[in-house]
Amino acid sequence: VSQSRYGPSEIGFGGARGGGKSASLIAQIGLDDCQRRAGLKCLILRKAAKSNLENFQDNRLKIFSNIDHAFIPSQKLMTFPNGSRILIGHFQNDKDIDNYLGLEYDVIGIEEATTLTAQKQKDIKTCNRTSKLDWRPRIYCNTNPGGVSHAYFKTRFIMPYRAKKETNTTPESTTTTESTTTTESTTTTESTTTHIVTGKQIGRAHD
Repeated sequence: VSQSRYGPSEIGFGGARGGGKSASLIAQIGLDDCQRRAGLKCLILRKAAKSNLENFQDNRLKIFSNIDHAFIPSQKLMTFPNGSRILIGHFQNDKDIDNYLGLEYDVIGIEEATTLTAQKQKDIKTCNRTSKLDWRPRIYCNTNPGGVSHAYFKTRFIMPYRAKKETNTTPESTTTTESTTTTESTTTTESTTTHIVTGKQIGRAHD
């Protein structure tokens, strides 16, 4: 993922089961982000603790077999020599997300994002921030079609993709009172959120 200041801050991808969505999310965070920047604090969330830990373990053995790292199952923590680390979190109910609010994560990955309500996805997004001047906080979401926040995910990722605006990288916090030009030379008069989606299959899967 681009390290540009105005690169993507949210990436959504998905499709049918067995397509490698979990492996892609874990590899992006562990093989790319954590190796490029020392001292990152990353969180991977998935509904149900046992399935998330088991899923992570299965992928870890395949993805990081040649990467120096340490994994402590009891702490649900993976660390790298450069100080970057991945915490394996979970939620059973929406209220479990409240346990993470107020904390700071440089990177957040949400597995099966549509099992989490739109409001709680917005809540956890407030934790995606950093004190590192050379790092752009980012969120990765994957999903299967359907779920309680299917419509929200579609609005957040699929519709911008179809409108060819998924790479609009105007910072979300920027509100303008007059027209401004984004990196895509798109004129806007209101706040916009970074949207990007990888692969055309997600658009078809969410029709």
